[in-house]
Amino acid sequence: MGRGLPLPGRFNTYKLPWVDPGPVFDNMGRLREVYPNTLNIERPLLTRPLSQSAGGLEKAHEAHDEAHEPISWSERRLMEACSAAPQSTPELLTALGYAVRTGNFKRGLKRLIAIELLEMSMPGKPRSKSQKYRLTVKGRAWLTRKNL
Repeated sequence: MGRGLPLPGRFNTYKLPWVDPGPVFDNMGRLREVYPNTLNIERPLLTRPLSQSAGGLEKAHEAHDEAHEPISWSERRLMEACSAAPQSTPELLTALGYAVRTGNFKRGLKRLIAIELLEMSMPGKPRSKSQKYRLTVKGRAWLTRKNL
């Protein structure tokens, strides 16, 4: 067991890294004999980042996006409009059949940018009249999978 280091701003709380790589039976019981208020054990030698696991972090994000955040009809139309070439806001409005920027349009565009399916051509100037939106590599892969 590693040496306990007090965490700043907390009374009687210690962070105890468990560095023994071998199996330890009843490790919580053994810790509570010395530190009765033990709530959690972290074993950094046994954990590895998701990015090093078989699927990787990127695949986990893609699975999460598809499972929990389905793309609406209007969001898909925005992506399809940007698939050939970057599109301006008026061009995207026309593709959706809107005359003005509606709340649905704004939410869809913002969401597609947030989940990295679309990107701005000038991210430093989001309100520029020359701003265009283009499909990302991730967005192109999503469209390809859905069109099969």
